[in-house]
Amino acid sequence: METFTLILAIVCLVFGILQIILFFKVWNMTNNVAGIKALYEKQNSEMLALLKTIASEMKEPKQHNNKESKGDIKVVAATEIKKESTSAQQPKKERPTIDRSSEEYQRKIKKWNVLKSRGYIEQAVREYMEYTGTEQNEATEFINNL
Repeated sequence: METFTLILAIVCLVFGILQIILFFKVWNMTNNVAGIKALYEKQNSEMLALLKTIASEMKEPKQHNNKESKGDIKVVAATEIKKESTSAQQPKKERPTIDRSSEEYQRKIKKWNVLKSRGYIEQAVREYMEYTGTEQNEATEFINNL
């Protein structure tokens, strides 16, 4: 019985010492919280200053170097405006040549097939469009036919 009480006393003593150590560790952590808070506030103030700078730049009107000043008004017919707008459209991009027998193309086909089978059809279509330079309708049709 005495050995049991001795073992119990030793266990209680060890747990008491561990609790004291834990108390001081927690106390030290509360001091670290103040340092972390100061660091967070510093980063937060820097981010706020950056956002204010961006907001002020967005509010200021941008100055463009136009050949015509704001005071000059040019009167043109509606047909001329229509001609200008249609001629301003960008020409279609040239499609890159794709070697359908290359390993890279075969890997991409497998990847797009896996994406399609897992339900990520939109991602497969986007990647196909980037790789081939095709439009969305054609890319969707290709992915659906895989």
